[in-house]
Amino acid sequence: MKKQEWNEGLNHLDPALVEEYILQKESLKKSKSKKKTLLRITSLAACFVLVVGALLLPTALRQASSVESSSATEEESKIDLPLVHLRAPSAAPKLYGDLNIGPSGASGEINDSGLSVIAEPVEVLTDTYVFFDDYKQCEFYLLRMKTVKLLKGQKMTDEFYFTIPVEYMTDYTLYHSIAIRDMAQCVYENSVVYNKTQGEAEQIPLAIFSYRMFGIYLMGEDFIPFDEDGNFDPRLWESTAAWQENTNVPYYPTLAEAEKAFTDEYDYGFFAHNLSGMTEEALELLESLYSFKNGLFIQKYDVFLHHYESVRVDLVRYLNGFPTNERVLIFGAANGGEERIVYTKARFDETDLNALPDLTTAYYSAIEALEKGELSPPNFALDEPIKKLTPGVFGWYAKTEDGVLGIVRVNWTIFTENYDYYYDDAYFIVEYGGDSCTQISRDHLLTKLGEYEATYIFDGEYDTRGKAFDQILFP
Repeated sequence: MKKQEWNEGLNHLDPALVEEYILQKESLKKSKSKKKTLLRITSLAACFVLVVGALLLPTALRQASSVESSSATEEESKIDLPLVHLRAPSAAPKLYGDLNIGPSGASGEINDSGLSVIAEPVEVLTDTYVFFDDYKQCEFYLLRMKTVKLLKGQKMTDEFYFTIPVEYMTDYTLYHSIAIRDMAQCVYENSVVYNKTQGEAEQIPLAIFSYRMFGIYLMGEDFIPFDEDGNFDPRLWESTAAWQENTNVPYYPTLAEAEKAFTDEYDYGFFAHNLSGMTEEALELLESLYSFKNGLFIQKYDVFLHHYESVRVDLVRYLNGFPTNERVLIFGAANGGEERIVYTKARFDETDLNALPDLTTAYYSAIEALEKGELSPPNFALDEPIKKLTPGVFGWYAKTEDGVLGIVRVNWTIFTENYDYYYDDAYFIVEYGGDSCTQISRDHLLTKLGEYEATYIFDGEYDTRGKAFDQILFP
């Protein structure tokens, strides 16, 4: 697949975005100049200030300098300042069971190439985290790293956090350098994740990267440690049971060999984005939304960020651990275009926040009914023996003309004796002041939403196999 076709295909990942914007179709070009805009310091952040000339650089949105693929950039007399992690009380994200609604029809075409680097481990944050909108709720630690050299890709941040699955946790600072192949950028700097150890939302000041494209899986041959002499350091691969089990693969005896191998691979021109080149309007908006003063806005976890031609920030308001149909989208300028800020029609105000339905009780009621066997797929009627029926429960608040609805979606993944997969769902609503969670048809639910965003609702057709298979893409 050509890069141009791949970028065009990314526009179809989220139908809500496609309605208003189509990303540029021109081939990816490396940006040679970017306007540097400074973000004012928020009173909430315990910001450390560096005086350069007469300019103030907030650490919360400091610019991550580019690292060219030819060699690492060394800054003399650079001052390292502590990173500021803002925290705020938050309900844990509420996700139950299997929430995969089906495979992507384009899964065979997905390009899982990423950025390859040599990096130096700096520190591991000792708390465990999850992304609010990761349906699998994979727990991870955050390893802070410095980029030494970019091997594949056009641009990379000076520093970043890398997700470490809990079973792979060890003291990474023992290793002089690590060669990482095809990592994906998940979120930009200052994004908010859930700190499971502390039980609160936490703003992470650096961009977060993950191993490969599809979440936090095995690292094995693509995460290779080396000592100060540039020789393979076997201690990491022997450090935990997970490392021992998943590293029985060929490796590169020296850093020079790994560097050559990673550099020689085809480079699609991907590059890490940061927020520093955005306009003052966008930066002020992000500062406001990330400050926790206007509620909890979560940047959507997206392993395709390094594929896009420019910054694409997709923020969702969360309430009580549930997402809402309120979103703010910021599209950075690409190939001479203009920056765009888009708001959904759904925007929660004080009246809405003071009249929320009891979604939490409705959510747990659906889980209890499932566990008692009281719920079954409403559309699936295929006369074929079922081998396994896996349910999942997902809830959200939706603003409508008549106030806020609490919506619970129950998903079923159906695996038959013939080794076929089918998918179905059902919807339930609870209204403000209501004491029951009522099942509602998908079409009736769409009618109740009216002109407001029908986020998280399947918009395809149903047949006797549940959801029409050729219309299933992403959750």
